[in-house]
Amino acid sequence: MYSRLNSPFEFNELTKKEQGQLLEWCGNLEKTKTINQNVDSYSIKHLFEKSENGFYIPNGAIKGALISAGFKWSGDEDSVNYKFNVSQRSINKFYK
Repeated sequence: MYSRLNSPFEFNELTKKEQGQLLEWCGNLEKTKTINQNVDSYSIKHLFEKSENGFYIPNGAIKGALISAGFKWSGDEDSVNYKFNVSQRSINKFYK
């Protein structure tokens, strides 16, 4: 079920410091020409939360951060999870 916590506008609800940390983390992800069908916003959210300087964020905050960082996305606007043009190689770095 879609809730406001899944809205990309949740990124704007973070403090400026938190926004900066999240955008900096997103800068570690590489863009591809095509949408990565193997990972979605919810998976990426958890990667961020488990990272060294990560903290809890709602699913919508990672959507908003990735969009702000220039990533393309697919899915219905009301979708709980979006898929982005994030390189699988850059995602896999966080699993090591």
